[in-house]
Amino acid sequence: MDEALNAWTNLYTLPEGAVKLLLLIESKCKIFDSIRKNTLKYLYEKHSRENKKFETFLNLLFENRLVAWKSRSKELIRLTFSGYDLLALRSIDKKFSIILFGSNIAKGKESDLYAAECSSIGSCVIKFFRVGRTSFRDVKRKRSFFKLGSSWLVRSTKAAISEEKAYAILKDSEVNVPKFFWRNRHTLVIEYIEGKRLSNLKESELSTDLFYQVVSQVNFMLKKKFVHVDLNSFNILVSNDKKKVYIIDFPQWVPLGHPNSLFYLSRDLNNIASFFKRKGVNLDEEKVINETLNFAKQLIKSE
Repeated sequence: MDEALNAWTNLYTLPEGAVKLLLLIESKCKIFDSIRKNTLKYLYEKHSRENKKFETFLNLLFENRLVAWKSRSKELIRLTFSGYDLLALRSIDKKFSIILFGSNIAKGKESDLYAAECSSIGSCVIKFFRVGRTSFRDVKRKRSFFKLGSSWLVRSTKAAISEEKAYAILKDSEVNVPKFFWRNRHTLVIEYIEGKRLSNLKESELSTDLFYQVVSQVNFMLKKKFVHVDLNSFNILVSNDKKKVYIIDFPQWVPLGHPNSLFYLSRDLNNIASFFKRKGVNLDEEKVINETLNFAKQLIKSE
């Protein structure tokens, strides 16, 4: 069972005392990445009415993979993705009342997406950031917002905050993005879009018109002084009728005034053009890329 499904399984069965212990572990791991068991016991017993159940609750957290030992010495306790997921789901459930938590609909290097149903907002997607799940080395090189924190917990939360800001900038603009509902910790709740990722379309479903729809979305983002930075066929959704494309996944975005914004923009455009050309779509990609870059330069000069 993966981390989020494990968290969902434990969400309604975990005793409140164990939840309080998990929250205490979270508060310390945000600062120190881990906490000594003796220190945790002292803090928990000092403030909890159920202090005599510390060992019982801690063992329960370990058994359900909500926490883990940081090293073989078994002195330091760390929060797991599953434990952090549970705390986020707990808050989401309180706000929106989760009726159904479905299967994983997308799994990437740095995030997992799940279909869900909530009583107050209907069908939605719950996105859990997993920054650093595979390796921190490449993450450090690419993500400027990680200078302020080193743990996966801090990094994943900062990625979620960055994407939340992106949705705020693009809201009510010409850019087609899913509706954003809420962020809690490293987790976002967004609208469920009926469609497919561009990467999953058959060659017969791809066209020059679809390519220009994507380019139009890039230009609309530029009008908002916004560059995606990681635009590719995996973070573009196409509606089932092929009449609308949606842009998703924004944790790496930069403002158009960023020193490397034109480089990132050029890379985004080349990624998309290369995808369509590999699939046999006839394009004058050089003309399109130059026109878009010139448009971006004009916007920068006008600031």
